[in-house]
Amino acid sequence: TLLCAWATETIGLHAVFGAFAFGVVVPRDLLASKAPEAAQRIERTSLFLLPVFFTLTGLSVHFDSLGWRGLVMAVGVFTVACVGKFAGGAGVAYL
Repeated sequence: TLLCAWATETIGLHAVFGAFAFGVVVPRDLLASKAPEAAQRIERTSLFLLPVFFTLTGLSVHFDSLGWRGLVMAVGVFTVACVGKFAGGAGVAYL
């Protein structure tokens, strides 16, 4: 995992993409036979680490470097996401 994360960081992508790619290609049957408790440990760890990752990623965004066009696009994406989430929930609740 660390080697894949390092490789993607070296080529200019974020390290999490390399770790994700490694997780995609690892055979599940082999992992389950060698370390049956690994899936439970990964799930427990991800319950803590995923919110931390997204929090740190969000806090590292510098809105002043986006410029006006980027800021308008970010607000637009945020607005569409919120309206879509509300409309989807309201539509299902209505049905």
